[in-house]
Amino acid sequence: MPKISKKILAAIVAVIVIVIAVAAYTALTPKGPELKEKVSWVIGTSDPGSVGYIAHATIADILTRTYPEYFAISISVVGGAAAGHAAWDAGKCDIGYSAMNIVYQYVTKTGRWDPAKATAKRYDEMTVIVYQYPLIYTLFVTEDLKDQVTCWSDLKKFGKTIGVYATPAAYASHEVFREAFSILFDCKPEELDQILAIDASGVAAVPDLLITGRVKAVWGYGDPGGPASWVSDAFARYGYRLVAVPPSKSELEKILGKSPDLVKFKMDLTPYNVRTRAGETSIDTIAVGFGLVGSKNLSKDHVYVLFEVHIKNAKDLEATGVATFKNYSKWFLDFCVECFKKQSTFGAKIHPGVAEVLKNYGYDPERLGILIAKS
Repeated sequence: MPKISKKILAAIVAVIVIVIAVAAYTALTPKGPELKEKVSWVIGTSDPGSVGYIAHATIADILTRTYPEYFAISISVVGGAAAGHAAWDAGKCDIGYSAMNIVYQYVTKTGRWDPAKATAKRYDEMTVIVYQYPLIYTLFVTEDLKDQVTCWSDLKKFGKTIGVYATPAAYASHEVFREAFSILFDCKPEELDQILAIDASGVAAVPDLLITGRVKAVWGYGDPGGPASWVSDAFARYGYRLVAVPPSKSELEKILGKSPDLVKFKMDLTPYNVRTRAGETSIDTIAVGFGLVGSKNLSKDHVYVLFEVHIKNAKDLEATGVATFKNYSKWFLDFCVECFKKQSTFGAKIHPGVAEVLKNYGYDPERLGILIAKS
């Protein structure tokens, strides 16, 4: 028997190792359904250039390019998350842009979806398909208050002597502000005006409000990659002379314990060009999940693929350069699962196709208390 040289032997071993590695990877990679028909779905989304629009346009493009025989996804501009959910309810789109606070109102028939304000038609078939990203909120104060406002509850001791900017009343961020602080102050959201000097001017007015001293506290927010554009502009024009004030541990626990639609998320302060009083560049604070809703009757197999694209193509989303998807592959799935767990506390359900993805990626919906719709 001829001798095998060391080089040839090493090459053979290398090939065997590669074959074993590929086989192991294939065995561990979740296998999705075999699609058999083509669907043509319309996603109701927000205005061009917005975070929602970019997220939905990117997902639609990936699905249509990757599975041209099975997906024809288009997007239709209908407005923000509240408008997107309403458009879906009215049958104007197959999948609607929404957020967990909107889902909560829809399921519990409160707020915008109080029967006295709106007539909803599809309560029994609404499911959540995905929470694609969070908007993350915290309080910022001018530097002269950094030693006096060290947690959110400290605003109460100032009463109406300082202005607190809380964004326009029509903004979801304004609702989040009232929800969080009414929990902290043990009052109703509408009673906060009796405690604080709340300013709800347009976001364009914020730089002047800060410069003139009419407000000394700002309710700011952003996505995982950085601040909302108005926050960035206002802080820059004010010379970044602000300090981030995170909720204390006990405040955060109280808010998350009593809020039906808020979750915890870490805010990176570096893009804001500000720090906390202690010099921290990241903080734990509150967030709201934004994503997509649809009927429980949508194809289970196609919804499976739609949800899984956010996992399998996370790097493609990161490559868009959109701040929202910064480090997407590291946090998306865990964030989504946390949102699904939270929404289950008020009765919202995930689509059965989504449940199958979770199972294949090591998350047991039933054990986690996640409610699943029956198609």
